[in-house]
Parts: sequence; structure tokens; C-alpha cells
Amino acid sequence: MKDLFIIAVSPAALALYALALILVWRALAAWKPWIVRYENLVYEAFNAAEKLIPDDTQNKALAKLDYFLKAFRDGYKRQTGKEPSDKQLEQARGAAEKLVYEKNRLRK
Repeated sequence: MKDLFIIAVSPAALALYALALILVWRALAAWKPWIVRYENLVYEAFNAAEKLIPDDTQNKALAKLDYFLKAFRDGYKRQTGKEPSDKQLEQARGAAEKLVYEKNRLRK
């Protein structure tokens, strides 16, 4: 047991521990949630919907959401070459709802 402890705290073992800790730290720092990687795409689609759908449109919120989802889907397909999943579309919709909330909060 004493030999195992000596090996575990040897300079070589401590260097390996430090290397493992650095690698894990770098991996965690590089990880980003899916929606953060496509944040610009969300903003572009949101702004396009805001500009192109007039405020006097009947069911304006639904029309803007529909346009936003279409623009987001097209942009995502352009960037990745594949269609976004339903979960990804739901996350983009949630991000758009947060933008609407922030926009309305700033108006007050």
C-alpha cells in the first residue's frame, strides 16, 4: 500500500494529473450549448421577421414566428447542409421568445 501511495504522488504521476486536469478544463471551456453556436442566425431570422411582417398584419405574432422559423431553417440548412431537428427548432423558438420579451421590456 505504501508503494502505491509513493507511485501516486511521484512527480511523473503528478504531471499526468495536471495534464489530465488541463485537458478537461480546455474541453469544458470550448464546449458551448447548441443554440449559442447559432446565435447570429437566430438574430438574423428574428430581425428579418420584424422588418418584413408589418405590425398591422392580422395574427402578427403568429406570422412573425412562422417567418422566423422558416428563415432559421433556411439559414441552418445553408450553414450545415442538413435540416434542423424538432428539438433544435424548439430551442430556436425559445430564443426568439426571449428576444421578444427583452424587446418589450426595453420599450417600457
